[in-house]
Formats: sequence, structure tokens, C-alpha cells
Amino acid sequence: MQFNWSTFAFQIVNFLILVFILHKVLYKPITNIIAKRRAAIEEKFKQARSEREAAEKLKSEYNLKLLEINTEENKILARARKEAEAEREGLIKEARRAAEHEQARAMESLDQEIKGRLADIQQHIAAAATRLAGKLLQDVTGSRFNEEIARHITEQIRGIKERDHAPPGKENKIDAVLFAAEAPQQATVEQFRSELEKVFGLGVSMTIHLEPSMISGFRLEIGELILDAGINRQLNDWNKDLLNSLMEHHA
Repeated sequence: MQFNWSTFAFQIVNFLILVFILHKVLYKPITNIIAKRRAAIEEKFKQARSEREAAEKLKSEYNLKLLEINTEENKILARARKEAEAEREGLIKEARRAAEHEQARAMESLDQEIKGRLADIQQHIAAAATRLAGKLLQDVTGSRFNEEIARHITEQIRGIKERDHAPPGKENKIDAVLFAAEAPQQATVEQFRSELEKVFGLGVSMTIHLEPSMISGFRLEIGELILDAGINRQLNDWNKDLLNSLMEHHA
């Protein structure tokens, strides 16, 4: 086959024309498309970089916020534990004070109860001793004892100053009451009446009143004036002294 230069030249010319046409028609748009695509890709990368940086910043802020929250939570827990401990200590102290107060109140109540029972026992002891002493005195006292008591009353009457005592009476008479455990001898009554008449210079109306609880002895009442030589009064005084002695011994 023989090479044809004309045909080859024609083909070269057609190829150049095609290249020119392609350059004019396709190359520039394709270049623009590629440039736009590259720009879009770069924009995407830039946007992704920005978003990544924003995400990193957000993550850092989140971690910082989380750290702050944990720190604040620890502070709140520590404060709550401290307040709970303080409240617990306060409750323990309050419970201890209440227990001590209740114990003191119970001890005081017990002490008062013991004192009350001791006082009752002491009173029973003193009363029993008084009754026993009264029984013994009742057994041993007799006419001789009553004579001594009558003499004592007589001396008391003689010691009365008329101006210091104005006993009530009627029709120039003095009303007197003689208390005795048993009926006194008439001589004793007359002796008392005689001594009163000497002191007041008036007649005396004497009333006898029997009072077995006196055990023995006499009590003479002229108005507000009382001359007491009864055994029961002596026993009552002795009972008080005995009770005071028992209480002082306990104290």
C-alpha cells in the first residue's frame, strides 16, 4: 500500500480542527466544571475542618462543663455530708441531753419517793414509839403522879398575873374548863378553883371534861389562857423531837 501524503495531511488538518473545536467547545467548560468541583471539594474540606474544630471546641467545652459539674457535685456532696454529720451530732447531743434530763428527773423523782417513804416510815416509828411510851406511862402513872401534876398546875395558876389575862365570865364569875384523862379527885378541882379565885378575885365556874387521849395529867383552860400538863402534850413534843432526830440522822 502506498503512503498518501495528501490524505495524511488532510487527516492532520482534520485532527487539528477537531482539537480546536474540542478546545473551544468542551475544554473550557470541562475546566470550569473541574475548577468548580475542586472549589466545592475545597469548600467541603474547609467546612468539615470548621465543623471539626467546632466539634473539638464543643467537646472541650463539654468536658470543661462536665468537670465543673463534677466539681460542684463533689462540693454539694461534701457539704451535704458535713451538714448531715453536723445534724447527726446535734441529734446525738440532743438525745444525750434529753436522756440526762430524763435520768436526772427520774433520779429526783426516785429520791423524792425514797424521802417520802422514809418520812412515812419515820412517822410510823415515831408514832409507834409515842404510843408505846403512852401505854407505858398509862400503866405506871397513878394518884401520886396526878398529885404532882396538880401541884405543877397550881404553881402555874399562882404565876398568872390578873392584869395580863382577862378570862371571860358571867355575873362576876370566871368560866374554866378542866380536861383530864379520868375523873379528877374533888380535892384537886377545889384546889384549882381556890387558886383561880385568889388570882382573879372572882368566883370560878369549873367544868370537867374527860379526854382519855390525854393518857394522864390535866389541862386547864380559862378563856384564851391554857395551862397544859397533860402527858399527851409531852408525848407529842417528844414525838416531834424524835421525828426531827430521825430526819436529821437520815440527812
